[in-house]
Amino acid sequence: DAMNSLYGKGKQKAEAAAKYRASGINEKQVEAIFNPVRKGNLLDAYLEQQSTTRYQVAKQSGIAETTLMNAAKKSRAIDINTKIIIAIAKTLQKEPGDVLNELIMTEAHRDEAGDQE
Repeated sequence: DAMNSLYGKGKQKAEAAAKYRASGINEKQVEAIFNPVRKGNLLDAYLEQQSTTRYQVAKQSGIAETTLMNAAKKSRAIDINTKIIIAIAKTLQKEPGDVLNELIMTEAHRDEAGDQE
C-alpha cells in the first residue's frame, strides 16, 4: 500500500491513500516514513517534506533569512536553535515539540541512508 500511495496512479493510489487516511495517516506521513528526503541539508530536507521553504518561514514568522541560513548549516536537529523551531512551528501551524520530533525523525532517516552532511 505504501508503494501505491507514493507511486501508484489512479484507482490504486486512491485506494491506498484511503486505507492510510482511515487509520489516521496522511500522504505526507507515508512519504516521510517510506521515502524520506535524502538530499540537501537537514533543515531544507525537513521543510521540503512539509512543502515549504526557508523564505516562507522567514516571511510568515518574521525571523531573518540569514538566521535560517545559519540554521541550515546544522547537521543535527538538537543543534537547531529554539527560536528557529518556534518560527517553523508558527509557519506550519504546529507545536514546536512536534517540529523538533519531526526534525529528529528526518535526521534519523538521513543517518540510516548514510546521507548525513
